[in-house]
Amino acid sequence: MSEELTNCLANVLREVSGNEDGKELMKEYGFTFQFSPTDGEPFYVEIKGGEWDIVKGTTTKIADEYRPFEGSSQVLLDIVGGKRRLVDAVWEGDLRAETYGYFQCYVGWFSRILKQYRALRSAAAVGFSPPRM
Repeated sequence: MSEELTNCLANVLREVSGNEDGKELMKEYGFTFQFSPTDGEPFYVEIKGGEWDIVKGTTTKIADEYRPFEGSSQVLLDIVGGKRRLVDAVWEGDLRAETYGYFQCYVGWFSRILKQYRALRSAAAVGFSPPRM
């Protein structure tokens, strides 16, 4: 498990869940996201009821309960760190994620978490609170 990647993801989740709007966003759904770096150790993130945990390995949940993200550690780090949008990485072929039909809500929700994080970071850089999302 890439320590840099999981630390970055933990920072994102900690900051988003520590914000009033972020708390509400984190409570909207309860999903497990499997991250499978093509050049590293797999790990997954469980988010349920606003609480989250990052766990080494591969989830044992059935396919309907989790969504996998597959790509290089650097692509995943760029997405989580805010240097690249998740949807761009998917459509450019650098990240594999299910984005059709019902599964869009998984990717969409995770994208909203990342968007909330970027809004919080941008607001902190200029010294004001971000608008409610």
